[in-house]
Amino acid sequence: MKEVKSISLTPREIEILYKITESHNNSEIAKALMVSESTVHKHIENIYRKFNVHNRVQLIIKAVRLHIINI
Repeated sequence: MKEVKSISLTPREIEILYKITESHNNSEIAKALMVSESTVHKHIENIYRKFNVHNRVQLIIKAVRLHIINI
């Protein structure tokens, strides 16, 4: 099965993706980015949809496989 190698993320989604890889929870991400937790939650939902995943572990694995992040 071939995976799509081009996933279009907004700059904010990229910031949140990196915070997720650093093991930050939604509250910590919200404080760091000076937004509400519900805003962070919505961005994460969008990221999950774009990556076609359902949780943070799947997200990180897929992002590494697609060479979007290095950990």
